[in-house]
Amino acid sequence: MISALKIIEDRASSMTNRITFLETENAALIVKIEESSSKCQQAEETLFKLAQEAKDTKQCLLDLRKERDDLSVTKQSLQNELNEFVAKAQHLSIKILEMESRNTSLSDKVSELACERDRLSKFVEDKDCLLESK
Repeated sequence: MISALKIIEDRASSMTNRITFLETENAALIVKIEESSSKCQQAEETLFKLAQEAKDTKQCLLDLRKERDDLSVTKQSLQNELNEFVAKAQHLSIKILEMESRNTSLSDKVSELACERDRLSKFVEDKDCLLESK
């Protein structure tokens, strides 16, 4: 009976050791689960932050696209104004050339009239000299 008791004690001791080992393993697993849970929570927080950043980035892109479109409209408007300005400048340039041509023509007429005046003045002087000499 002593040997049966010894066998039971040995089995009990072995089971106690096994229970202690399993409890230690269980405690280690609980620690690992808690660490994993903590890491999962951190990962969820990181994912949430990344999702928020993605949302903010998307909004920023939408704002930039709108700004680009607005600038494109402004650029087109400025291009139209520039085209109108260039057309007016060309029109004024043509008018200036026409006026310069008229001015040249008038200068030529003034020169002709000055010559005619000088010729008439000489004729009147010559006539006066003839009359005086008679």
